[in-house]
Amino acid sequence: MNIENLKLWCSEVGHLNKDQAEFMIKMAEKQQPKYCLETGFCSGRSSSAVIAGTEKSIKKFITVDKTFKKCGRYRAGGWLEKFEGAYPFYKGIQGNTMDLLNKDFFEKEFPNRIDWFTVDGDHSYRGCKHDLESALPYMNKNSIIIVDDYESNFPNGRPIPTVTEACDDFYNAHSDKLVKSKWNKKGKGFCIFRVTSESSAKVS
Repeated sequence: MNIENLKLWCSEVGHLNKDQAEFMIKMAEKQQPKYCLETGFCSGRSSSAVIAGTEKSIKKFITVDKTFKKCGRYRAGGWLEKFEGAYPFYKGIQGNTMDLLNKDFFEKEFPNRIDWFTVDGDHSYRGCKHDLESALPYMNKNSIIIVDDYESNFPNGRPIPTVTEACDDFYNAHSDKLVKSKWNKKGKGFCIFRVTSESSAKVS
Protein backbone atom coordinates (compact mmCIF):
# COMPACT_ATOMS: atom_id res chain seq x y z
CA MET A 1 0.00 0.00 0.00
CA ASN A 2 1.47 3.36 -1.04
CA ILE A 3 0.18 5.71 1.63
CA GLU A 4 1.31 8.79 -0.25
CA ASN A 5 -1.17 7.91 -2.99
CA LEU A 6 -4.05 8.37 -0.57
CA LYS A 7 -6.38 11.17 -1.50
CA LEU A 8 -5.37 14.32 0.41
CA TRP A 9 -2.48 12.64 2.24
CA CYS A 10 -0.16 15.48 3.31
CA SER A 11 3.36 14.27 2.52
CA GLU A 12 5.07 17.42 3.80
CA VAL A 13 4.07 17.31 7.47
CA GLY A 14 2.01 15.32 9.93
CA HIS A 15 2.35 13.50 13.23
CA LEU A 16 0.70 10.28 12.03
CA ASN A 17 3.20 8.08 10.20
CA LYS A 18 2.66 5.54 7.42
CA ASP A 19 2.61 2.50 9.73
CA GLN A 20 -0.16 4.11 11.76
CA ALA A 21 -2.08 5.06 8.63
CA GLU A 22 -1.99 1.49 7.33
CA PHE A 23 -3.31 0.22 10.65
CA MET A 24 -6.14 2.78 10.71
CA ILE A 25 -7.15 2.02 7.11
CA LYS A 26 -7.43 -1.70 7.83
CA MET A 27 -9.41 -1.08 11.00
CA ALA A 28 -11.74 1.36 9.24
CA GLU A 29 -12.26 -1.10 6.39
CA LYS A 30 -13.30 -3.72 8.91
CA GLN A 31 -15.41 -1.36 11.03
CA GLN A 32 -17.11 0.63 8.22
CA PRO A 33 -18.21 3.52 10.46
CA LYS A 34 -20.88 5.94 9.31
CA TYR A 35 -20.53 8.71 11.88
CA CYS A 36 -16.99 9.82 12.77
CA LEU A 37 -15.48 12.34 15.15
CA GLU A 38 -11.85 13.42 15.48
CA THR A 39 -9.98 15.72 17.84
CA GLY A 40 -6.70 17.04 16.48
CA PHE A 41 -6.61 17.69 12.73
CA CYS A 42 -2.98 18.78 12.21
CA SER A 43 -2.59 18.20 8.44
CA GLY A 44 -5.43 15.70 8.11
CA ARG A 45 -3.42 12.47 7.90
CA SER A 46 -5.63 10.51 10.29
CA SER A 47 -8.73 11.83 8.54
CA SER A 48 -7.31 10.71 5.21
CA ALA A 49 -6.62 7.22 6.55
CA VAL A 50 -10.07 6.71 8.09
CA ILE A 51 -11.84 8.01 4.99
CA ALA A 52 -9.73 5.77 2.75
CA GLY A 53 -11.01 2.73 4.61
CA THR A 54 -14.64 3.74 4.85
CA GLU A 55 -15.49 6.27 2.13
CA LYS A 56 -18.38 4.19 0.77
CA SER A 57 -20.19 3.94 4.11
CA ILE A 58 -19.35 7.23 5.81
CA LYS A 59 -22.12 9.80 6.24
CA LYS A 60 -20.57 12.37 8.58
CA PHE A 61 -17.05 13.24 9.73
CA ILE A 62 -16.31 16.14 12.08
CA THR A 63 -12.81 17.18 13.07
CA VAL A 64 -12.22 19.57 15.97
CA ASP A 65 -8.99 21.51 16.50
CA LYS A 66 -7.83 24.64 18.29
CA THR A 67 -6.49 26.00 15.02
CA PHE A 68 -6.41 24.87 11.40
CA LYS A 69 -3.70 27.33 10.42
CA LYS A 70 -0.66 25.32 11.48
CA CYS A 71 0.57 21.89 12.50
CA GLY A 72 2.89 22.32 15.44
CA ARG A 73 5.66 24.63 14.23
CA TYR A 74 4.82 23.91 10.59
CA ARG A 75 2.38 25.68 8.32
CA ALA A 76 -0.46 23.45 7.18
CA GLY A 77 -3.04 26.02 6.22
CA GLY A 78 -5.50 25.18 3.47
CA TRP A 79 -5.76 21.46 4.17
CA LEU A 80 -9.10 21.73 5.96
CA GLU A 81 -10.58 23.54 2.98
CA LYS A 82 -9.32 20.74 0.72
CA PHE A 83 -11.05 18.11 2.84
CA GLU A 84 -14.31 20.07 3.04
CA GLY A 85 -14.21 20.63 -0.70
CA ALA A 86 -13.51 17.00 -1.54
CA TYR A 87 -15.94 15.38 0.88
CA PRO A 88 -19.48 16.75 1.39
CA PHE A 89 -19.75 14.79 4.64
CA TYR A 90 -16.65 16.44 6.16
CA LYS A 91 -16.64 19.48 8.46
CA GLY A 92 -14.03 21.20 10.61
CA ILE A 93 -14.90 23.04 13.82
CA GLN A 94 -12.32 25.30 15.41
CA GLY A 95 -12.21 25.55 19.19
CA ASN A 96 -11.14 23.97 22.44
CA THR A 97 -12.67 20.54 23.03
CA MET A 98 -12.95 21.37 26.73
CA ASP A 99 -15.61 23.88 25.69
CA LEU A 100 -17.04 22.29 22.54
CA LEU A 101 -17.57 18.64 23.48
CA ASN A 102 -20.75 18.95 25.49
CA LYS A 103 -24.33 17.68 25.46
CA ASP A 104 -25.52 20.33 22.99
CA PHE A 105 -22.70 19.55 20.54
CA PHE A 106 -23.30 15.81 20.51
CA GLU A 107 -27.07 16.05 20.28
CA LYS A 108 -26.85 18.55 17.43
CA GLU A 109 -24.02 17.03 15.40
CA PHE A 110 -24.50 13.32 16.13
CA PRO A 111 -28.20 12.52 16.62
CA ASN A 112 -27.37 8.98 15.39
CA ARG A 113 -24.48 8.74 17.84
CA ILE A 114 -20.84 7.99 16.90
CA ASP A 115 -19.24 4.93 15.30
CA TRP A 116 -15.60 6.06 15.31
CA PHE A 117 -13.73 8.56 17.49
CA THR A 118 -10.06 9.45 16.88
CA VAL A 119 -8.51 11.18 19.90
CA ASP A 120 -5.37 13.14 19.04
CA GLY A 121 -5.93 16.68 20.26
CA ASP A 122 -5.17 17.85 23.79
CA HIS A 123 -2.36 15.62 25.09
CA SER A 124 -2.62 16.73 28.71
CA TYR A 125 -4.12 14.22 31.12
CA ARG A 126 -7.11 16.46 31.80
CA GLY A 127 -7.71 17.22 28.12
CA CYS A 128 -7.41 13.65 26.85
CA LYS A 129 -9.55 12.27 29.67
CA HIS A 130 -12.17 14.95 29.07
CA ASP A 131 -12.44 14.07 25.37
CA LEU A 132 -12.86 10.38 26.20
CA GLU A 133 -15.40 10.89 28.97
CA SER A 134 -17.39 13.42 26.98
CA ALA A 135 -17.84 11.22 23.92
CA LEU A 136 -18.50 7.89 25.62
CA PRO A 137 -22.21 8.57 26.34
CA TYR A 138 -22.73 9.14 22.60
CA MET A 139 -20.84 6.15 21.18
CA ASN A 140 -22.82 3.40 19.45
CA LYS A 141 -22.53 -0.20 20.52
CA ASN A 142 -19.46 -1.85 18.88
CA SER A 143 -18.03 1.57 18.01
CA ILE A 144 -14.30 2.33 18.12
CA ILE A 145 -12.31 4.91 20.09
CA ILE A 146 -8.68 5.11 18.96
CA VAL A 147 -6.21 7.26 20.93
CA ASP A 148 -2.90 8.28 19.41
CA ASP A 149 0.39 8.38 21.38
CA TYR A 150 -0.53 5.63 23.85
CA GLU A 151 2.66 4.13 25.33
CA SER A 152 4.57 6.01 22.66
CA ASN A 153 8.35 6.13 22.81
CA PHE A 154 11.49 6.38 20.73
CA PRO A 155 12.63 5.92 17.99
CA ASN A 156 9.60 7.10 16.00
CA GLY A 157 7.57 8.57 18.83
CA ARG A 158 8.21 10.24 22.14
CA PRO A 159 6.95 9.48 25.64
CA ILE A 160 3.64 11.20 26.47
CA PRO A 161 2.74 9.59 29.82
CA THR A 162 -0.25 11.88 30.35
CA VAL A 163 -2.06 10.26 27.40
CA THR A 164 -1.24 6.74 28.58
CA GLU A 165 -2.41 7.52 32.11
CA ALA A 166 -5.64 9.10 30.85
CA CYS A 167 -6.43 6.03 28.73
CA ASP A 168 -5.71 3.62 31.56
CA ASP A 169 -7.83 5.56 34.04
CA PHE A 170 -10.66 5.88 31.51
CA TYR A 171 -10.64 2.13 30.98
CA ASN A 172 -10.55 1.39 34.71
CA ALA A 173 -13.59 3.60 35.20
CA HIS A 174 -15.59 2.04 32.34
CA SER A 175 -14.24 -1.50 31.93
CA ASP A 176 -17.79 -2.85 32.02
CA LYS A 177 -18.51 -1.02 28.73
CA LEU A 178 -15.16 -1.32 26.96
CA VAL A 179 -12.75 -3.82 25.48
CA LYS A 180 -9.23 -2.39 25.44
CA SER A 181 -6.35 -3.30 23.13
CA LYS A 182 -3.20 -1.57 21.96
CA TRP A 183 -0.96 -1.30 18.91
CA ASN A 184 2.66 -0.18 18.83
CA LYS A 185 5.34 -0.14 16.17
CA LYS A 186 8.77 1.41 16.66
CA GLY A 187 7.47 3.69 19.39
CA LYS A 188 4.29 4.91 17.67
CA GLY A 189 1.32 3.70 19.67
CA PHE A 190 -2.47 3.55 19.76
CA CYS A 191 -4.89 2.64 22.51
CA ILE A 192 -8.05 1.11 21.02
CA PHE A 193 -11.35 0.85 22.85
CA ARG A 194 -14.32 -1.07 21.51
CA VAL A 195 -17.54 0.10 23.11
CA THR A 196 -19.50 -3.04 24.03
CA SER A 197 -22.65 -1.30 25.22
CA GLU A 198 -24.19 2.14 24.83
CA SER A 199 -23.44 4.29 27.84
CA SER A 200 -25.90 6.33 29.81
CA ALA A 201 -23.15 8.14 31.72
CA LYS A 202 -23.53 11.89 32.03
CA VAL A 203 -21.10 14.27 30.39
CA SER A 204 -18.84 15.76 33.06
